[in-house]
Amino acid sequence: TSTSSNVHVISNGITEHDNYNVTFYPNPVSDYLEINLRTSTRLPVKAELTDVLGKVVWEKPVATIAAKNIILDMSKMSKNVYFLTLYYYDKKTVSRIIKE
Repeated sequence: TSTSSNVHVISNGITEHDNYNVTFYPNPVSDYLEINLRTSTRLPVKAELTDVLGKVVWEKPVATIAAKNIILDMSKMSKNVYFLTLYYYDKKTVSRIIKE
């Protein structure tokens, strides 16, 4: 995990921050990616998946609850590298997802 100002880049599928914890698996993924988000506050979160060109291929506002599980169906997406971005308050977390 590397940090630059308010952006966290994740390579291992797990991140912890002051107010949230995110896990996602499996990575690489073939069909369904499970995203687990745990927060200690009730601030809204937005999840977004982009391709290598930056085109948004999926996005979802996440309810402001303490725990949220999201199942992302990637079965019909092309084999490629994608980036999962979670926007949280004034921060964002970017994770590389490999679709097999």
